[in-house]
Amino acid sequence: MSTADYLALDGWVTTDVETTAGADMKVKAGPRCGRKSCPHCDSTTDLVKFGARKRMIHDVPRGDQRVGIQVGHQRYKCKACGGLCYDILPHIDEKRAMTNRLKEHILNRSLDDRFTHVAGTTGLHERTIRNVFTDWRATQEAAFHVEVPRVLGLDEIHMGKVYHAILVNIEQRTILDLLKDREKTTLQYWFYERLGQIGRASCRERV
Repeated sequence: MSTADYLALDGWVTTDVETTAGADMKVKAGPRCGRKSCPHCDSTTDLVKFGARKRMIHDVPRGDQRVGIQVGHQRYKCKACGGLCYDILPHIDEKRAMTNRLKEHILNRSLDDRFTHVAGTTGLHERTIRNVFTDWRATQEAAFHVEVPRVLGLDEIHMGKVYHAILVNIEQRTILDLLKDREKTTLQYWFYERLGQIGRASCRERV
């Protein structure tokens, strides 16, 4: 593999690879193609280079080596509208200075390992690992939908010194949800989230 393709990321070209004093890997790279048009006015002829910002973007580790991509993020100014913009960095997370594949790596590792250990192997702060996982969990919870069955079973299970309410579909013999506790307010909230839209009279008929 040539140095230019060292990252194996579409749209990126590598110019240099070096090992730091701490045995981490620093890859100097940049986007293969610069920005072609202004995102503010769509002009394709009026962009001029207007300085660059040095950034360090974290990538998936290679063996025991943590990897950072050093990029001079080119800035442009549009002569037509005066707007400023930067080169598009392909395969980079929109929220954090990391590649999309590192984000996936973090999520996969976090399911089986401690956040502190994942942080140590990637060169990121433990809080960043936690926030990546929290964002993913919020997305999953927002997409999670439980259809209240015709016959709903309610039981409890003791885990970690806490009793949790467990709701099951009696007819299909499947678990619907495991709540954080068995308090009345927790159950009320669960029912409200799933039955609150269909009216009180209908709720009484279904409970």
